[in-house]
Amino acid sequence: MTGNDLAKKAQKIAEQYSSLYVSGCFGAPMNAANKKRYANSNAYNRRPERQDKIYAAAANTFGFDCCGLVKAILWGWTGDTSQVYGGAVYQSNGVPDLSEAGLWSSCTKHSQDFASVPAGAFLYIPGHCGVYIGGGLAAEATPKWSDGVQLSAVANIGQQPGYNARSWSGWGLLPWLDYSDPEPLPPNVKDFNLLCNGRDKTARGIYEAGNWYIRLRDLEERLGIATVDYNPVQGLPVINSK
Repeated sequence: MTGNDLAKKAQKIAEQYSSLYVSGCFGAPMNAANKKRYANSNAYNRRPERQDKIYAAAANTFGFDCCGLVKAILWGWTGDTSQVYGGAVYQSNGVPDLSEAGLWSSCTKHSQDFASVPAGAFLYIPGHCGVYIGGGLAAEATPKWSDGVQLSAVANIGQQPGYNARSWSGWGLLPWLDYSDPEPLPPNVKDFNLLCNGRDKTARGIYEAGNWYIRLRDLEERLGIATVDYNPVQGLPVINSK
């Protein structure tokens, strides 16, 4: 599996599946048996407000906690409601059952430089984790906000309209993934040169539905530009020529 594969699958879960934050869960569907199992599995889930949410969840809702989201994908989760863990196979593909701190310790690289974070990178703060999906966004399972797997802005990169934002302590490369494949450019960005106009070469038209964040590295390599400044008024990157 590549870093891009992890990022795409995490994004798909956030956008296309019903989910609920369930501590200790890695993608199990909330059928009657799993509701009973997880509602009593640990102190957090036994809180009355959490039990109420678990028991109220539809059978096609999948439970995840933060590290459970990452492990479920690495263990082959498919979104199959007929399987106990949604298609994930516990501790498969050579991936052990680790906490978020354990996954962080296992990373082959750690960095706080978010200008170069690749898709599929493991995002970490003590007690919580997520997946960088590209475009300045993360996928994370959290009881905050919409209470489940959701997309959020990586505040280390910048705020994005329509997304809650979280700052992360750092990112790492998980040892079970191939990060050699580059992050693809958003499909709506076809030709940066054609999208630049005016004396200051403000790139227009590239912020559509996704409000894409364009990485400095991609711009430098593909356009041969020197620097990129973010224009907070227009919400567009200002490209400065060499």
